[in-house]
Amino acid sequence: MSASCLKNLFDMGEISQTTYDDISSAYMKGATPDDLLKKAETKIKDIELEKTRHAYDHIKRKELKSYLDNAPDKEEALYDLITLRTGGPAKKMNVEIVKEGVFGGLSKPIMKELDKVMKWSGYNKALLNDIGLSLFSKDFKLPPQAQGVAAAFKETFNDINNQLKSFGITPMVTDIKQLARLSPDIIKYSADEFIGKIQPLVTDTPDVIRKAYDDAISGEEVAMLNFKTGEDYQKYNELFDGNSFNGILGYLEKSAAQLAQVQVLGSNAKYTIEQLAKEAGLGSEVIAKAHKLLEFSTGAERIKSDPSVAAKGLSIMRPIGTASMLGAATVMTIADHATIALTAKLNGIPVLQVYRSMVKMMSKSDRIGMAQLGFQLDSVMSVLTQTSRFNPHASISQTYNKISTGVLKYSGLMLATDIHTLAFKNAALVTFRNHMNNTFQGLAEKNIKLQKQLTKYDISESDWDIARKSMNNTDLLLDPMRLPDNVRAKFMRMINEEGKYAVIQPGAKSAWFTSLGGTKKGTLKGELARNITQFKSSIVEIVLRQVMRGLRQDTTTNKVKYLAEYTVLSTIVGGMIMEIKQLLDGKTPIDPIKNPEEFVAGALRFGGGVPLLTDALLPYLIAPSDFEKMKQPTDLAMGMFTPPTLGQITGIGTDVVQSIIEKAKGDDDKAQKEISNAIQSSLKLVPGSNIWYFAEAYNTYVEDTVKKILDPSGYAKSKRRETKEMNKLDQDFLF
Repeated sequence: MSASCLKNLFDMGEISQTTYDDISSAYMKGATPDDLLKKAETKIKDIELEKTRHAYDHIKRKELKSYLDNAPDKEEALYDLITLRTGGPAKKMNVEIVKEGVFGGLSKPIMKELDKVMKWSGYNKALLNDIGLSLFSKDFKLPPQAQGVAAAFKETFNDINNQLKSFGITPMVTDIKQLARLSPDIIKYSADEFIGKIQPLVTDTPDVIRKAYDDAISGEEVAMLNFKTGEDYQKYNELFDGNSFNGILGYLEKSAAQLAQVQVLGSNAKYTIEQLAKEAGLGSEVIAKAHKLLEFSTGAERIKSDPSVAAKGLSIMRPIGTASMLGAATVMTIADHATIALTAKLNGIPVLQVYRSMVKMMSKSDRIGMAQLGFQLDSVMSVLTQTSRFNPHASISQTYNKISTGVLKYSGLMLATDIHTLAFKNAALVTFRNHMNNTFQGLAEKNIKLQKQLTKYDISESDWDIARKSMNNTDLLLDPMRLPDNVRAKFMRMINEEGKYAVIQPGAKSAWFTSLGGTKKGTLKGELARNITQFKSSIVEIVLRQVMRGLRQDTTTNKVKYLAEYTVLSTIVGGMIMEIKQLLDGKTPIDPIKNPEEFVAGALRFGGGVPLLTDALLPYLIAPSDFEKMKQPTDLAMGMFTPPTLGQITGIGTDVVQSIIEKAKGDDDKAQKEISNAIQSSLKLVPGSNIWYFAEAYNTYVEDTVKKILDPSGYAKSKRRETKEMNKLDQDFLF
């Protein structure tokens, strides 16, 4: 190809001005004809992708505009495209739930191979790390049992890129060696410091590294870095993520978020939101809220690039509070049984089938089996995002996040969440199988509740017939992976969305609420907001899911019936939780016959979404043995709106200062007492100190021992008071 040939192509209109300028520039720099041909081919491919993207976006926006035009509440309809609707399904898919389904589908082949590795070696962190490293070198030898995981990821990586191309999107990462999951922990470094640490590990220029840093800080989906070797990639992960396999899973999470946005809103989600809102006559405030909900839905919640010292301090307090206060949260998951029963009944799923599935899900192999059917493991996502159902806002500091995540893991919270969530979904799949002999009309004629729910999720008669034909008499459940993509998406949406009602977990809307309107992480305002609302996400989710579902029932009678059922069920399980906590505290249960007021108060306290609030924020205000204090509105308000961990740390600081003052006054006894209070309060902030199977031993052998040494008279007085209160309730110490 000569310069004149190139000019002729341009004159004939065969290539664009941009393409002509680009190739001409390469030609002038001495590029060979082969180089020019490759460049021209790349340009043609890019043009074809652009045409595909424009065509897809045109169809998608036309479809979404029609949806909004026909919506009675256009603002709510816009939010419904992004996150779960409060109280029941919307008429359209949403990004939040589609992301979950996409992640499950992407991770399926990896989970299938990972199951083989786990059966062979158990959880082997070093082996998982080697799997990640093997992606960088053909010469990196893996044990045969682990080679399948690496191969599965390579296959999935190509699948992601092919899916993006089908929507006309050029993949940002075309080489596995470019993968870099930039964690929030990079916030502790300036751009220059980050460049200094990363430069020896990559082939990229400082400008490229700076862009990767800026993209990560601003919430971009993918950061691209080219590592020299697998060992360099591991060094990077040790700096920020821990191991290279986490980097693989992190990339799947980011890819799932990107694909979910494309499927629901087109190639430029934020632009689509803006256009839809403007065409619907919605203002800038609605657009801003929608953008924030999108960030929370996809996990791209933005971080201020230069947090203040105060903001960093407040950020660290959250995981400290989680690690020291939520060790007993696993016991609170008993409250799930109320929402599981209610949701199962509404969907026509036998409650006994859910419990049979719970027994199955206690097996790691069966849980991974559900992952192979395309269902996300919450424990995996908790590790990836450093958040959990009771701790939805990750801290700026990954170090402290890992400590809090570790406490929640070893308390059994993540396992309990997986078991409950997957059991409900497994029971739904079994129920579908059990009705395979019924036509869609047959379900309606028999007044089977399942049919009504199928209709709400836009699952038609033809969709149901396709699902029926995918099963045979030997199947134990419906396998979503056998269904065509469009039908599978509907069934997966129904199962995943109803799973959010069955097992209450923070979603995008509750995260938006508890950030007090989408305040930015890393700012003083944002971190203060997250500290104030740290343990309130479950309460918000209860309102958004169960209360709103009750209020959205079709008749007044059904509204009252649903809410009454929820109140009764949550109170019953609340009573169970209270009694279990008494046993874990080393006390005999409270007799509901002899002490009905105390029992009902405790049952209400621990039922539904209330336990997290009361257990974490108000243990000193509202106790079964001191119910009268609920009558003090000032104290209650202070407990509601004071950041729990900040309040404790401030109290410790106040005790220390007061001790110094008393010492200066010459009152050694008072000074000693204040120091004693500070030390005792500090002991309550030790990570893992209130893990349910360890808390009583810690209280007895650590806290009580320290108190006896520092303040023997105070310890004796508190024991006398505790014994007196227990006598009122006819309780005894177990030990």
